[in-house]
Amino acid sequence: MLKIAIDTNIIFSAIVYRGKTRQLLGLAENNQIRLGIPKYCVLEIESVFKDRLGTDWETYFRNLTDWSDVYSELLPKPRNKVVNQYKDCTRDVFDTPVIASVVAWQPDYFVGTDKGYIKEEVEKYVRIASVSEILALFDAKDGQAKG
Repeated sequence: MLKIAIDTNIIFSAIVYRGKTRQLLGLAENNQIRLGIPKYCVLEIESVFKDRLGTDWETYFRNLTDWSDVYSELLPKPRNKVVNQYKDCTRDVFDTPVIASVVAWQPDYFVGTDKGYIKEEVEKYVRIASVSEILALFDAKDGQAKG
């Protein structure tokens, strides 16, 4: 079973907009992938929901946390000494704990849309894929990962 880690932007899109990102979460619901969400992303998404969703933010956040308790693994934020090892992987200091958590979990793929990541540096530790690339790995007939 593939291990897939996701970042804040993927979480936001899946919960608020649905579409392909929601299909990715559906793979976790159907036990087709192990989904990892860095703890730092959950903390960040609360602020994002507050900023972008107004009075509805609490409902969205509660839906996310209820869902993630059942279908995903919360990836702990490593200590600062470990986080600092990955500072060359990001353009934004706030993305560094995400990468550190992801690398420690050792997923098959990291799905992130944040332009704060430096792909060449991140891929020294973990492969980056788009939502579409992950969905393409699954055959529509049987839902099993190809190859």
